[in-house]
Amino acid sequence: MEETGKTAVAKRRKVAPKPAEPIRSAVPGVAKVEVKMGKAEKKNSKVKKADDKVADKVVRASFTMRYSDYTKIIELKQACLNAGMRVKKSELVRAGLQVLAAFDTTQLKAALAQMTQIKIGRPKKS
Repeated sequence: MEETGKTAVAKRRKVAPKPAEPIRSAVPGVAKVEVKMGKAEKKNSKVKKADDKVADKVVRASFTMRYSDYTKIIELKQACLNAGMRVKKSELVRAGLQVLAAFDTTQLKAALAQMTQIKIGRPKKS
C-alpha cells in the first residue's frame, strides 16, 4: 500500500543537519570571523596540527576611514615605489600595526588622541 499526501513527502525528505554554532570572537566589538578551507587544506590540517609553529590564518576585514587617511596610504605606497619597494596597502596597514604595538601605553594614548572619531559603517552613496 502506497502512502500519499504530506506524510509520504515528509518521509522522502532528507533532514538537513543542524548548522554549527556561529564562531564567537573573544575580541569585543568583533561579531564573528569565518575561516573557509578547501578540501586539500582540510586534509592537510590534520598534519599541520602536529606542528606547534603553524602560520597565522589570513582574515579578510573591511573598515571605514577618512579619505585623508586613505590618501596617506597612497602617498606611502608612492614613497615606497620611489625607493624601489613595491608594497600593498594591506602591508602598509600591517606595518603600521607593528609600529603601534611597539609603543608604550602613553605613546599609544597620544597617537590615538590625535585621531578624530568617525561614524562606523558604510558611508552613504553621494
